[in-house]
Amino acid sequence: MEQDVFWQKIESMLRNYHCCYATVRWFRSWGGWTRGREGFFAFLRLGFLTGLYVVAFYLPPAGWEKISLTIIAAYLIADMIILPTSIAFGGNIPAVPPVRLVVFVFLNYISIAMAFGVLYVSLCRASFNIVPGLIDLAFFSFSTMTALGLGDIIPARQTILVRFMIVSEVLFGLYFWAVLVGVIISWTAREAQKK
Repeated sequence: MEQDVFWQKIESMLRNYHCCYATVRWFRSWGGWTRGREGFFAFLRLGFLTGLYVVAFYLPPAGWEKISLTIIAAYLIADMIILPTSIAFGGNIPAVPPVRLVVFVFLNYISIAMAFGVLYVSLCRASFNIVPGLIDLAFFSFSTMTALGLGDIIPARQTILVRFMIVSEVLFGLYFWAVLVGVIISWTAREAQKK
């Protein structure tokens, strides 16, 4: 009985976040031209994160700018994990067609990898076995997110922060494919049964 109350509170918090605090809600409140354009928001966020990655790469190794980029990237990672979770487990069936939903999830997945790329550049660029170029840490982030781990770029100095970030990215990548894609497939099957 107490467990049901606990999980109901979690679902309520997820729904509350989805309805009030998600970045896509801010985007919708910018004016009439943004309503119904969540796909545009997904592309805009991916472009924003790519820009953050490039800016972080060319900033000096320390400073308030790096701290700001780190906070922004960490917030966007949390938002990109919490928002789909609230849709998947909060009982909110999205109003978009299944193909569009798959594209949104895929863009979200790429955006999380880019956000982790920003964190790698900002927090631990000197911790790798190579002197990374502009593309190297983005490549490392994508190969880590997919759990591929090619081994050509590895952390040379394995600090606790680097280990935590790599494990977190792998877990987020597995979570995305195992849980969210499974939920999308179940929605698609439900829609097919209705027809």
